[in-house]
Amino acid sequence: MSPKERPEVPPETAPEHVEVSPLAAALASHGKQILLGIVAVLAVIVVAAVATSGGRSPYEKEWSRFANATSASDFADVAADFPNTDVAVWAKLTEGEMQLQEAVRLQFSDRKAADSQLEDAGDAFDAVIEKGASLPEAMERGLLGKARVLEATCDGDTAEAVKAYDAFLGRFPDSIYKDSVQKRVESLKSPDTQAFYAWFQKQNPKPEDRQRPQDGGLPSGHPE
Repeated sequence: MSPKERPEVPPETAPEHVEVSPLAAALASHGKQILLGIVAVLAVIVVAAVATSGGRSPYEKEWSRFANATSASDFADVAADFPNTDVAVWAKLTEGEMQLQEAVRLQFSDRKAADSQLEDAGDAFDAVIEKGASLPEAMERGLLGKARVLEATCDGDTAEAVKAYDAFLGRFPDSIYKDSVQKRVESLKSPDTQAFYAWFQKQNPKPEDRQRPQDGGLPSGHPE
């Protein structure tokens, strides 16, 4: 599609940006730091639990596995190995957030892989929403993650994403994400944003579309 055919959209959703939205931008830019922060906070919780119990925490093994996980599949394994525990809920949340972060990156280079990651992320967030009633912090981010997935997969009809964001605001009216979510809702109701998503869902980038130059190699000094 030529630039003239591309719908005019607000800067936060323009296709020249690697990010689908400001929320996805923050996730893509700071996802690693956020995830490391989660691990650090939970590690403190584990230490506190051991200290207050005067001995080994009954969930020390579970939290140790969580703290040593480094990939979405690792966190999926933690959740599967320790079902019906708080550790499993946090593991599914982290799995979903990592998959969403990766999907946002892949949407501009490998749509098939991105769609698969988004589906898996949605399933992970659904598990958090189903099992996380006693963990408000996890529930908050699970609902937000699900809304982000619905936005990233919409085809121009943004109603489901708006509904999910509104449900999030209804459940967590004082959330630290409140202002950002309200901006997303406003943006998703605009015809320009809807036109962008209608256009964007028709794009199907593939890894082979990004080939090396055929003129003998990369320019001198270009990093491999």
